[in-house]
Amino acid sequence: MYKTEAHIHTKESSICGKADAARLVEIYKEKGFHTLFITDHINNGAFMSWEGLSWEERIDRFYLGYEEARRRGDEIGVRVLFAVEVKFMEPEGNMNDYLVYGLDREFLKSHPYFNIGSLEEFLEIKPEGALLLQAHPYRNGCYPTPDLVDGIEVCNAHPRHENHNDSALALAKERSFPVSVGSDVHMEGDAARAYVLTDEPIETVEDYIEAIRSGSCSFVTPYASGSPACFLGLDPSALAD
Repeated sequence: MYKTEAHIHTKESSICGKADAARLVEIYKEKGFHTLFITDHINNGAFMSWEGLSWEERIDRFYLGYEEARRRGDEIGVRVLFAVEVKFMEPEGNMNDYLVYGLDREFLKSHPYFNIGSLEEFLEIKPEGALLLQAHPYRNGCYPTPDLVDGIEVCNAHPRHENHNDSALALAKERSFPVSVGSDVHMEGDAARAYVLTDEPIETVEDYIEAIRSGSCSFVTPYASGSPACFLGLDPSALAD
């Protein structure tokens, strides 16, 4: 089966990222991965603190992590794809994060400062076919928004946060909607803690979206592995932090 990592942050583009993009690709190559998603942050941290840059220049700056990873991936045979993790600034104090698969540079440049609004406002411009997943919906400070998303991340394997994955799993079982998992990589040691398995290789963003929407994938996490049906049938305590 083919391994896909769906949640990685790089030092080049995320203020919280501590690992070089190229080195992360090498680590995943050593671990036998076929596909990686670079999902750097669009938020009010590094992205909004790049002073003196226009919105278009910010987007080009934002792409550096992905571009470094993609370059190294092309050299050593790892497919590197682009996605984003966005935090909307409305309502005030909102801490929720959303993984969006299916945005590109053209979309981002043509919608300046879309992140300063709300999730509801983003849904009005979200491209058809893009996949919107709420990351770690029960992490301390976050709250789930299941009526506004396509699905959720049921296992976020970031080892330095209390993600309450058991609650995310219970919500997914209740809603029966698309789910994914991710390592939420910020340091080299975070790599490959939770990932997606597919029978066919994920070559494009569209391949990944189809696999998640159709449920034609399996998951490996620090707690369990198996088909989506088996995964969602687990006792939620199996995913306790």
